[in-house]
Amino acid sequence: MNFINSWRKGNKQDDKFLIWIRLGRITAFKVYADISSGIYELTILNFGIKTK
Repeated sequence: MNFINSWRKGNKQDDKFLIWIRLGRITAFKVYADISSGIYELTILNFGIKTK
């Protein structure tokens, strides 16, 4: 374990979160969040909302 520089901003990875469930061509459920850039996306049965 390395605790010396673990709190510095340069040592952290981008916070991204993705769950995607598809049934053929239909996206049944999709959640995407990129916290560092403020992009959020929610899709249910090919109808989606995306914010920035």
